[in-house]
Order: sequence, then C-alpha cells, then structure tokens
Amino acid sequence: MRMSSNTYYVTTIYSWLLVASLLTSIRASAENDTSIPLILPVTADSPDVLGISLISGIYGPGTWTAWFLNIFASWRRVGGTDVFDPNTCLFLVGMNWAAVDVVRITKAMNALNKEDEGGYQEKFNKYLGRFGAAFSVLFTGIYHTKYQLLFMMKSSNKRRLYTLAVFSLFPMCAMLGTYRVLKDATPSNIHRHYPKTPNITSMTIPALYWRNMEDQGHLISMWFAWLTPTPILLVQVFIATFLVLSKYLPQPMPNKLHVAYKWAMENFETLQQIWGFSLPVSFCIGFLGDTIGEKSGNPAWNWAWALGGPSFYILALLYLETHFPMMAMWYTFSAYFHIGSNVSDSCYFMPCSPYSLLDSDQLMALVLGLVAVVAVEGPLLWKYVKKLETSNRIWTARMEQRFRIFNARRATSDTETGIALR
Repeated sequence: MRMSSNTYYVTTIYSWLLVASLLTSIRASAENDTSIPLILPVTADSPDVLGISLISGIYGPGTWTAWFLNIFASWRRVGGTDVFDPNTCLFLVGMNWAAVDVVRITKAMNALNKEDEGGYQEKFNKYLGRFGAAFSVLFTGIYHTKYQLLFMMKSSNKRRLYTLAVFSLFPMCAMLGTYRVLKDATPSNIHRHYPKTPNITSMTIPALYWRNMEDQGHLISMWFAWLTPTPILLVQVFIATFLVLSKYLPQPMPNKLHVAYKWAMENFETLQQIWGFSLPVSFCIGFLGDTIGEKSGNPAWNWAWALGGPSFYILALLYLETHFPMMAMWYTFSAYFHIGSNVSDSCYFMPCSPYSLLDSDQLMALVLGLVAVVAVEGPLLWKYVKKLETSNRIWTARMEQRFRIFNARRATSDTETGIALR
C-alpha cells in the first residue's frame, strides 16, 4: 500500500525536526562539558611544533584550488552518460596521491619508538602537519566520491559507477588505516601512556580545524572523518560478495539475492516512507529508555536505543552525515566573517601549508587546473548556451506568430461586427 505524498512529506519534516532536536541536545551537552577553544600553531614560524614547513607543495593553495575545481567539474558528469573525463581523472589521481601519502606517513609515525618518553612526542608532533594536510585532501576526496556513488546508484551509467568504486577503494582503506595515529593523538591515550607529558587537552592534528573551535568538536570531526568511508565500503563488500556467490556457488542463492536487491530498488520509496514513520518511534523509545536509565542508575536501560532496530542506526548515520555540513557552515561564519577566527589561521577546507598562492609553482598549478576545466567543460557550456539561445528564438518566433494570428482574428472580428452594425 502506497502512502500519499503529503503524508510522506509530513513524516520527513517530523523526522528532521527530531534529528534537529537531537543535534541541539548534543550541542548543549557539549557546551556544558569542559570544552575549551582550540588554538594550534599552524604556521611555519619557529619552533614549528607541528612540522608545517615540511608539508609538500602538492598541498599548497594553488594545487588544492585546481584539484577542487576538478571535483566541482566532475559533479556535472554524475547524471550524464560519459564514462570518464579528464577532470574526474585528476580528481581521483589527487585523492589516491593523498592516500599514498597518508599510508607512508602513518607507517613512519607507527614506527616511532614509544619507549623514548623524552623524544617520542616531539617526533610524533613533527609528522602531524604533513599527516593533517594529506588527511584533509583524502577526506575531501572520499566525501565527494561517496556522494557521487550514492547519486549514481540507480544510474544507467554503470561503467562510470564501477570506475569510481574501484578507484576509491584504496583511499577508503587508507583512511581506515589511520586509526592508530588518531588513537595515539587522542589526549586521553597520551596521558595514559605518558603521564609526564604536559597537559594536552585536545587532538593536535591540523585538519578539519579553525582557530578557536571547540576542542571536543575537533576531536569528534576527526573520528567522524575516519568513519566516512564505512557505509560505501560495506556496500562494496556486499557487491563483491554477491559477484563471488554468483560465480562460484549454485544459482538458487545468488538468484534470491538478486531478486531481493531488485525488489528493494523497485520499492525504494516505500521503504523510505516506512523508515520515516519508524524513526520517531525509535527515537522516543531510545530517549525514554536513556532517561529511565539515567534516573535509576541502571545502565541496562541504555540498550533501549537498540529496540528501534535499523531506524536507530540510520539515525546515527544521518547524524554522521549532517555533522560536516553543519561544521562547514559554522566554519564559514567563524572564519570568513572573522567571528573569533580567520581563514589564514585555519585549515578546514584547504590544508595548512607554508606556501602562498602567488608562488610560481602554486600559480602554475592553478592555471593548469583552470585550463583543464575550461578545455573540457567550456565547449559543453557553449553548446548549452547556444541551445538556450536557439530555444529562446524558437519560443519568441512562436509567440510572435500567435500574436499575429490573434491580431488577425481580432481585426476580422471587428470587421464583421462593423458590417453587422450597418
């Protein structure tokens, strides 16, 4: 039985209001914690604690801007029939380059001797600038790849879908491989293993950071970034398993999986509506159980969140997905409007680096990026503009013809009326 569109929209709005209230409560609880403004030394000035001066020019402002233009141009091809294009190629190359850098730096950081209490933390921090720059580019690439894959799930252009899935597999695995570095950079882990170190209250990785942001917000963002590839990797594992089953096992089981997948795609909107109704119920059950558990002191009540079933986990995933757009808006107001922060003291979108856009190598990279975008998208944009002009001329000619016909009929009617009056 299909639900009406009005019911679906009301349910969706109601669900989003509940999500907003949940985010507000989490935000309020975070403000009541011992959160402090985070200020990291993200310049190459001495003593350069984070090793900003050692960051490669590949993460400079010109190269990053050119690469981001490639991402922007690749989005135009998501709904098209093109298999590949240079901008998507450069986008994937940049993301995989950052993935290789992350793996290399992570390996070097994990190889440090933790028994050296005096020098370990200093050597570890010297890698954080390079790690943060590569991590920022890797996260940005994975984030956009993930949504391009989601938008193309029901696309007929399967070859482009498979290309994105294959060339994003290594970067996603590289992101998950940063777990040990993120864990070693977490303040609680540092104090547990090195009690003699100074009182570190926040993660000092210069990525997804702006000056005076909350230290807990930065910590949550870094771990959420680490979790970003998880949903897509699970889907990729499911597809790979399905292909293996289809090839090596008897046909009944793969056929059943195929039928189930086909049914889910055909009834996607209905499943979406069912989730819209079950989400508020899941939230209310979980919130009630959590409240009872807090008042009674019995932690078993906290398992009430699981009673919501898949809806709760989808709610958690939804919070994970809405976190970064909210943080991006917050950063935009803080840094671009100079509300306690500045773009030059931050590295949220663009990695921190010791380079200027006016440096010759950065300027050349930006020019080459612009040339690539204009050379590929320019002719298509010009065709679109000419098509609009042609459509406008046709529309104008039709309107003029209709206007002439209307005037001719009106003149004929006036003539007939005059003759009748005589």
